[in-house]
Parts: sequence; structure tokens; C-alpha cells
Amino acid sequence: NISGAATSGGKTFNLSVKNTEDVGVITATTATNISSTTNITLTTTESNTLEIHGTLAVRGSNLANASIQINERNIGILRLNFTASGESFNLTVLDITRKGTATDVDIFNVSLYNDTNANGIFDPATDTQLRIPLNATTASKYTFTGFQYNVSTSGVNTLFVVADINGTSSTGGKRFNLSINGTEDVEAVGVGSAENVTASTNMTLTTTESNTAVIFGTISAVGADLTPPLADDGQLSVAIVNLTFTVTGEAANTSQLNVSLVNDTAIAGANLYNDTDGNGNFSTGDTLLATDASFTGNVSTFDFNFSMPVGTTTFIVTYNISPSAAGGTRVDGSIANAGNITIVGGSSGQTLTVSGTFPINPTGDTLVRDLSATATVNTTAVTISSIRSYEFTISNPSGGFQDTINQVIID
Repeated sequence: NISGAATSGGKTFNLSVKNTEDVGVITATTATNISSTTNITLTTTESNTLEIHGTLAVRGSNLANASIQINERNIGILRLNFTASGESFNLTVLDITRKGTATDVDIFNVSLYNDTNANGIFDPATDTQLRIPLNATTASKYTFTGFQYNVSTSGVNTLFVVADINGTSSTGGKRFNLSINGTEDVEAVGVGSAENVTASTNMTLTTTESNTAVIFGTISAVGADLTPPLADDGQLSVAIVNLTFTVTGEAANTSQLNVSLVNDTAIAGANLYNDTDGNGNFSTGDTLLATDASFTGNVSTFDFNFSMPVGTTTFIVTYNISPSAAGGTRVDGSIANAGNITIVGGSSGQTLTVSGTFPINPTGDTLVRDLSATATVNTTAVTISSIRSYEFTISNPSGGFQDTINQVIID
């Protein structure tokens, strides 16, 4: 049995029976001791010389989250702890295999870092990168060469496998993990013995594969004020705000949007449109997505299903002003926080959090005024002297309205 002492590697030995005196023999019949006599002959009683070499154990542990956002950087994927017994080892080649549906265009690069501060936690600012990152594979393997990492028989010997996700070409819904597949993927040579333990039983691998992570897309939002300076009580489809979403990586499935109302009692209903013509303003050709006429507190909740493709999509919020709205009331709307927009990645199935400056509340509001109308009498007579038909024209210069004329007085 070979000792596991740290200095054993590189030592040599053989075993032998050197001389006849090393063999104690007494004959069974005469009880004669024939040791050190010519009655014993020794032939090739010496073994070949053997060199002792150490062993290397590699134990991995997962660092990857279940989901990783497009364009995310310095993501710890796998921690690798190396344990040397008998002698130190120099690690010079390491192959990391990528599995799953992700390809080279989805993973921007993969890096190796030494756990410089020996705390077992990946610290990009303090841990040392061993060599330049790799952004291409051969048969889905990232082959790290051109470095030497010494695995000592004492202390901590930890490497981190780190990935960056592409921001321009990654696709949401792609999945991957990283691993050391076999002992042939680790080239390590004993410092004392010069023994290469690659692809041998002198190296063991334990849990050297990370968990699978799914890549998901991103979405951001900005708003623009659409409020006109004035609106009449009872006026319909008064444009309030547009919301432009920028989607990357995968389609974004939207199911709910909550709009905070200003002076909700002056609002009879709220409407959500897709800006179908893409002009950023409310037009009659825009597609109605949802309506809400019963508010919870001062919040209008739009429940709908709409898939926003990669690129930009604009929603427009309009109000129907209540016929009983008091003149002088101001109305407006905003999105209080990202939690007021419910979106799921179309391919990844992950909840997407909208980025942007919240609340989305562009400067501007609309002043409600009491409906005013003008009438003209179309008559050929200078004075009204008999019963006859007259034509009244009533106009609302501010646009469509919804109101009731209760009385007409002719002086």
C-alpha cells in the first residue's frame, strides 16, 4: 500500500530478496537450517523499479441560475474544486462541453477564473482570469490551452467556469449547461513524477456538470404624452399616453396592463389600443385591445392577450370623459411600476420584467371643460311673424362628445 503523503509523488522503489541469508529455511525431516548455504539458489528475485505518482480528484458544483437574461455578463456556471494527493499537478488543458439547444451565437464567450481570494465565491473584480475567453467551440467544446494552473496538495484549488450571454444574436428559449465530460478533458501532469493522469483511473470526476439554464429575452418601455390641452365633458377617445415597448430575443406575450388614473371620477371609461399604423398617435384605424369602465380605486386594469414581436410595439391609452365631469377637472394617466405590466417570454416561458424609468408619467394633462355649443338659425325672414320651420346647427369644436341637450331657449 502506497502512502498518501504529499511528498510521495516522484519517489521510486523496487522490492527484492538480495541474498540467501534473507531466506530462513529449515528442512522438515532433518531440521537443518539451510539459510546462507548453497542449498538455496536465488533467480531474478528483484522487481522492476516503480515510480510513485499522485492522484487528482475533481469535484464540481452548480452555480447557474435556472434562467439567464440575454446580454447578462460574468455569470458563474460551474465551480470546480481540484484535490491533489501524493504530489502537486500542473493543469495545462481543460475542455468544457456545452450541451442543450444553445449554440455559439447564443453564448458570447466562456471564461476560466482562479478563485484568487479562496472564498469559494466567484468575484469578477478580484478573481483572476486564466486566459482570454473563448467564443467558439469545436464539436460544442471550449478548449482552454496556453495556461498552467498548479494544483497543490494543500489549500484551496478552485476554478470557476463563467459565461457571457450574447446581446444581439441570442434567442430566448435556448437552453444550455456546461460540464467536464470525462477525464480525457483534463490534461494534468504530476509535478514530481511527470506522470500524465489524463484519461486514467488516477483521476476522478464528481458532479462536474452544471444545471441547465434557459436564456430569456428583455423588454423595456418608454412613454410619450398625448393629452390635448382641453376636452369636453362627455368627449370620447381622448388620447392620454402612448407606451412604446422594445423587445429583444423572443416575442413577449402580454396579458395585463394597469394604468393609474388622475381624477378617475371624471373618467367614464378607459381604452387600450395597439398603434396599428405606427404613427405614435391615436387614429381611428388603431386596433382596440381592451376596455375598462369599472375602476379599482384609481387604477384601470386592462386584461387582454397580445404577442409583441421582437422589435418595437406601441400601445395607446384613451379616456372617455364622463358627461357629468366638472369643468376645470384635470385628467391624466401613468404606469406606476414594472409590476403593473404582466409579460411572459414567448419561447422561454419566463416572466419578463419591464425595464425603464418608473413611474412612466410623461409631462402633460388635459383640462376638462363644460360642453359649450353654438347655434345658428337659418331663416329667410328678418323677424319671426308666423309659425314656420327653422334649422339649428349645434357644433362642438373640440371633437366628438357624449352629452344631452336639455333645453333650447329662443329669445
